[in-house]
Amino acid sequence: VDTTEILLRFPVAPERGNAIITNSGAFKSYAIDFCESIGLELSELDPRTLAAAREFLPSFAAMENPLDTTAQSIKDPSILGKSLSVLLADENVGSVIAAVIPGPPKAVVPRAQALMAGLTGTEKPCVVSVFGDESPVPPEFAQIVRERGACFIRSPDRALRAMAAVTAHGRLGRMSHEGGTRAPALPESL
Repeated sequence: VDTTEILLRFPVAPERGNAIITNSGAFKSYAIDFCESIGLELSELDPRTLAAAREFLPSFAAMENPLDTTAQSIKDPSILGKSLSVLLADENVGSVIAAVIPGPPKAVVPRAQALMAGLTGTEKPCVVSVFGDESPVPPEFAQIVRERGACFIRSPDRALRAMAAVTAHGRLGRMSHEGGTRAPALPESL
């Protein structure tokens, strides 16, 4: 279902790797290992992207993919939108997943609005997910994300798995158009 939602919103599946935005250093470390285990390539970020991110991220933030916006994005949610914008502009990036801590109830909707301010007319798949599969998230959060054209997938793990499938689909499509691979022949009798 998650993979289908991405492909319905973004019918051109990416061939390039993924970038991740998070405001959790723990998830950043987890995501690196998890992406490797599911075959989701993390893009090498362009030096210009990193230079742009240095302009608004704190000096102690590690400039790499996944991009950890640090706890500063709790104080200044606009950092999330700026991060999304620079990653979507990077030619090495085929898709972006934002995996964020939604925060206290009164901060959730403003955080969604700040993040989605960075989504500007892209055809690259963009998925937003939040930590805590069972924790309450106001319906307005998902509504804001989807109205801006992104996908909302409740769990970061599910979002990463779905994007791995979408990216594999994009790469297979490219190879079949280039004649590099063919669909396997079906047996004559089924």
